[in-house]
Amino acid sequence: MENNPASTHLNTACGNFPAHMRFQRQILLTAYAGVLIALAATPMADAAPQDVIFAGSMAASAVRNNAENAWCAAEPGPSTFEQRQTGQRNVTFPEISYFQDGKFYKLTGLARLDFNSASAGVARFEFAGTLPANVRRPAFSNFTQSFKSQSGRLRVSFNLNFADCVLPVEAVYRD
Repeated sequence: MENNPASTHLNTACGNFPAHMRFQRQILLTAYAGVLIALAATPMADAAPQDVIFAGSMAASAVRNNAENAWCAAEPGPSTFEQRQTGQRNVTFPEISYFQDGKFYKLTGLARLDFNSASAGVARFEFAGTLPANVRRPAFSNFTQSFKSQSGRLRVSFNLNFADCVLPVEAVYRD
């Protein structure tokens, strides 16, 4: 047995464990305490209210794919967002432009986001007329939303995945 006072304290606090096990236990307890402190200090996002229509603005973005001679863009402007109790989400777009294979497409208005995982699915533009299915129903990915109840602000972002162009979409809403 060691005559070191710190060692004696560890024997009392940790029981009669061999020295190497006391050290491992001390490291684990310190790591656990660090995780608890980090979780307590991290502000948690609140759950966004359901069946409420949020009004806000969509940011501008544009992407060009030189290899495929394609591009896509989101115009900035007013937008709305709705999260239903069923999990369905609806978003309105000021205007989405998409150019592929010498053809220009314009999408505007309401799109229903149908999820097939927590962060991906298919965006269905409701009033896209006779546009090809891959244009009026692009896949989306990397969906995130963050709501702060104190300010009533909802931030939404995701990618619209057209055949030759991935368009980042970002919007901020208030309830």
